[in-house]
Formats: sequence, structure tokens, C-alpha cells
Amino acid sequence: MKKLSPAFWTCSLYPVTKIAIASTLMGCGGGGSGGSRLQTTQPPPGARIASVTVPESDEGTVPALFRVSLSHQPGGTVTVKWRTVDETAVAGEDYRSDRGTLVFGPDVREEIIAIEVMGDSLDEPDEDFSIVLSDPAGVSIEDGKARGRIEDDDSAPILDTSREGGKKDKVKEKREEPSRGDEDDEDDRE
Repeated sequence: MKKLSPAFWTCSLYPVTKIAIASTLMGCGGGGSGGSRLQTTQPPPGARIASVTVPESDEGTVPALFRVSLSHQPGGTVTVKWRTVDETAVAGEDYRSDRGTLVFGPDVREEIIAIEVMGDSLDEPDEDFSIVLSDPAGVSIEDGKARGRIEDDDSAPILDTSREGGKKDKVKEKREEPSRGDEDDEDDRE
């Protein structure tokens, strides 16, 4: 049986997190023919997408800006695909459907996805659509679905309760004539 050198024990007892140590029985790289190798095995960054709420305009479009962030800087370039999904909002009527690929460089931890929300003047409930992350390369997906809420800003229509021709009924004012026995009261009113 081979005896382990004190150098091996010294190297092995250091508290190490997320680091794999490959070592020979000859010690921590000191003097032996086998040597040692220190190799880091940091997990890939995790991608998260945040939900947003955007007020609907009466016309044109308003951007809904979704923030996609990584838990830490990637060691190189990483990518993740994304696409929009209808919920209560309908693509082509309430927002413009889209899809794409986000590319994070080695020093990038955040990207923005801009989705155009279409305005209208209809009074309707708030509506939702989603963005879903998929097909990660060099990155894991921690939270891969975000809601885009479109807040309706239109007021309820005003109902016309007037009669034909737009003429409103006139309220006639009726005055009561004082009775003869109330003449004293009439003097008090003046």
C-alpha cells in the first residue's frame, strides 16, 4: 500500500466550492512526475426575463420593454431564443408577434426585447401576452416566461339617453299657489 504524502492532504483539505481538483498521489504539483491540475467548473449563467406592464395608447404603438438578465457574466458568448405567445391579447390586434435570438457577449449581462403594443380607442379589459425563452446555448434558463400586460386606458362609452332628435325633455317647474288660509305664511316668506 502506498503512503499518501503530507502535500496531498494539505491540498485536499482546503474548502473548495465549484472547483474540481485532479491530483496525483505525488502532491499538489510539487515535484512529482504526475503533477496536478486545477480546473474551475463554474456553472453557466442563468437567464431570467422580467414581466412588464405598458399603458395602451389610443393610436400608433408603444414599446413593451422586456429585460433579460444573466445571473453572472458568461465566460464567452451565449445565446437564448425567444418568442411571443398569445394569452388574452391577440397578436396582430393588440401587439405585434415576434421572435428572435439574444446574443450575450462575454461582458454582457443584460439584453432588452422590445415588443410593439398597438393602440386603440376601445374600452376593454387589460390584456396579456407572454414571452418565452427557449433553446439556450452556454446558458441555463432560470425563469423563462414573462407576462406583458397591456393596461387599457380608454374610458367606457357615454350612452346617449336623450329622446329623438337629440332634444331632451324639459322639466316644467310648477309653483303652488298659497291657499287662502296661508296668507300670513306668505308674508313670512317674503
